[in-house]
Amino acid sequence: MSRQIALVGVGLAVLLWCAALVAAPLVGSSRDNGGDLFAAAMYAVGSLVCHQRPERSFHLAGAQLPVCARCMGLYLGAAVGVTGWVAFGGLGSRLGPRAARWPKRLRVALIVAAIPTLVSLLTAWLGFWDPGNVVRATLALPLGITAGGLVSAGAARDLE
Repeated sequence: MSRQIALVGVGLAVLLWCAALVAAPLVGSSRDNGGDLFAAAMYAVGSLVCHQRPERSFHLAGAQLPVCARCMGLYLGAAVGVTGWVAFGGLGSRLGPRAARWPKRLRVALIVAAIPTLVSLLTAWLGFWDPGNVVRATLALPLGITAGGLVSAGAARDLE
């Protein structure tokens, strides 16, 4: 598979997933049966990757999103990360020269980017600090951005 196809495919998949997460509560509240089926499918898929606790989720049009605020931050961050890797490395058949040294740094960046999410998880589990949904989503953004970049780099075979 060519580098361009891989990057476009990963980018489209992430963007469609984010759009579907936001669309689910909107179309689920409509009277259209197709909307109900789509929303039900999104909530079912969301339940496979997320606890879906209402108090830890954003709500749109009076309905809970299919994933919690932290997961939404991860997915939105991933969309930014994919876009960033494409902008940084280019869509050419080979990784651009300025990005050639970055694949190894991405692995270290992933560990560093996970720290805010881990801190928010651990402090909540231990009862020290339980941030609100906006903070949970914001603290998940660095991990999502870095993971999105790393997945893009892997799919484009920029890590080899």
